[in-house]
Amino acid sequence: MTNSSFILSIFLILFSLSFSQDKKIKLDGVVAMVGDEVLFFSELQENIMQYKSQSGINVSDSSTTKQVLEELLFQKLLVYHAKIDSVVVSDLEISNNLERRLDYIISQIGSVKKVEKYFDKSIQQIKDELSLNIREQLTAQMMQQKITQFVDVTPSEIIDFYKKTPQDSLPYLEDQFQIAQILVLPNPSDSSILETKSKLNNLRERIVSGDKFSTMAILYSEDPGSSRTGGEYFGIKKGQLEKKFESVIFSLSIGELSNVFKTEYGYHFAKLLDRKGGVVDFAHILMVPKIFFNELNESKNLLISLKEDIESSITSFAIAAKKFSDDEFTKYNGGLLINAQTGESNFFIDEVDPSIKKKVLDLNEGDVSDPIYYKSQDGKEGYRLIKLVQKKDAHFANVEEDFNLLKIYTENFKKQNVLSDWISLKIENTFIHIDKDFSNFEFKYNWEKK
Repeated sequence: MTNSSFILSIFLILFSLSFSQDKKIKLDGVVAMVGDEVLFFSELQENIMQYKSQSGINVSDSSTTKQVLEELLFQKLLVYHAKIDSVVVSDLEISNNLERRLDYIISQIGSVKKVEKYFDKSIQQIKDELSLNIREQLTAQMMQQKITQFVDVTPSEIIDFYKKTPQDSLPYLEDQFQIAQILVLPNPSDSSILETKSKLNNLRERIVSGDKFSTMAILYSEDPGSSRTGGEYFGIKKGQLEKKFESVIFSLSIGELSNVFKTEYGYHFAKLLDRKGGVVDFAHILMVPKIFFNELNESKNLLISLKEDIESSITSFAIAAKKFSDDEFTKYNGGLLINAQTGESNFFIDEVDPSIKKKVLDLNEGDVSDPIYYKSQDGKEGYRLIKLVQKKDAHFANVEEDFNLLKIYTENFKKQNVLSDWISLKIENTFIHIDKDFSNFEFKYNWEKK
């Protein structure tokens, strides 16, 4: 999705939520009722505009209206029966989802102040309005997952699905790449570490003397996941934190500030906000010691030397990765990167880290790149070598090469059948009313109970 269409879609969500329920009833009509869930005309119109902006497909207004209306009827049906079945999305899940969306909006528009100016609303108003929409979306998703949670497929079902599906109806897979890396993150100098610890200790003293923790976190913390929210995390269970961090947090009393301590992410101090059994709320401030040119250059030179040894067959890429790579997730499997979306080692080019995408396209199988500058989300800097392990040419999915992908398609096909049966059954047992101006569509499901 382009930035402009993303912003448009967010604007439509906020616009649709900017009316109270009472105002909606006065300003536009009711398109449909599903149980006690109401679909307003403005909601339908805004979803139609959003669909058009995102799809970029030229379709007739009638066809678009029918498709979007039926999707909204399905969502309302899910939400209505979620209430009956006591399917409830937690406030924490809504909050986490909201923060992720807000972070993305802010990154696209530029800053919190620019977002507020763009929508002419305070950030709190935007949060309040978005959270209503997110609650309905997540509730519908959770209900759908409940309906299909026991769906599974056997190998014979996958093969049967493959044989019965015409080749041109199978997924067409673009070129895929297997990529390995050797990542070297230089250690900061002693002076850089001392400077970082000194800054944190000064901040800690300011907080002890009366400055607000949240203000200091917003101004100085280098944790991208919490700095904007005052360094706070809520509802974190034991076992979810890095071991050293967890040992510090669970040793604190409520309201207590820790001393400065080190983890794999950098240096911190933390405050325990609340604890209930093995679940904690806390805030922290993170700083990462700065890496200077000399340290970075040493890492680059090491990788230049490693590349020469690999190309001269003095060592192999896998052995060098095991010995020198600072990526704990890949150093023991030959440096092979794993696709977080699939859990496998194949990447479509759009799934590849943008900072190495062009380099991957320039490599032949077995080639190793020159050192490439690297910066992680939490600010760590270094260099890495990239190896193109394998390139798989574009093709229609087949059982031999793409069994796991076909498993997903077969499972989704089976889930869709289960959902279709559920929709048909619930339509018969649920009060549904569609306004006469929208009752002449040929829907996929019998919403009007003809």
